[in-house]
Amino acid sequence: MSDESQDKAWQLTAAAGVQVVLAATVSGVVFDRRLSLWVSRLPDSYREFGAIVTQVGDANLWLIGAGVLTAGAIALRMRTLALRAGWVLASVGVAGIAANVLKWVFGRWRPGAMLDPDKFDGAKYGFDWFETGFHRTGFPSGHATTIFAVFGVLWLIWPRAWWVWLPVATALALTRVLVNAHYLSDVMAGAWLGFATALLLRDAFTRETGLGVRLADGLGLRKANDVRVAPPA
Repeated sequence: MSDESQDKAWQLTAAAGVQVVLAATVSGVVFDRRLSLWVSRLPDSYREFGAIVTQVGDANLWLIGAGVLTAGAIALRMRTLALRAGWVLASVGVAGIAANVLKWVFGRWRPGAMLDPDKFDGAKYGFDWFETGFHRTGFPSGHATTIFAVFGVLWLIWPRAWWVWLPVATALALTRVLVNAHYLSDVMAGAWLGFATALLLRDAFTRETGLGVRLADGLGLRKANDVRVAPPA
């Protein structure tokens, strides 16, 4: 990928980051609580369905799956597959670490603390900075981060199929709102973090000087059909 294309991808991602900050701020002030209250009134069948689908965003599933696929590709001397699976593995891992650090920094209450005030000594909403505990780890959504890290890699490898990746990733991420595990702004932030991480790690798995590519060389994997990616259209 040319430096010009790379710069363009980063410019688009940075611009999207600014928009996400603005949109998440507006959502936090105007929409988050209203949307969670509305979702809480939906029939249980909706949340039960969402609880099943949302498991796609479990980082452990992707880490194990990508790890096994990477190891298998290395054993079978499949360089391109090893690089792509390794890219997913690294993206999910790095994004997950970043998300967990941010969760601790922001200490945002999850929707359950607002919807069940008796359990939490009054309805809780907002941020308790640098606090721990499951109910104060809402921002950003870890599942949304994982989903967009995975689909970010797919998008960067096959950018022309963005019309598939983006709607699917968005729908999966929004299940976190449907099951009232997160507010909408949490999902927005996680989505951006996941994609930005996939983009950040792209060179490591696509450029000759990248760490992932050099590891593949060191393992003696053949160079045919190296990964080639383009920025999102």
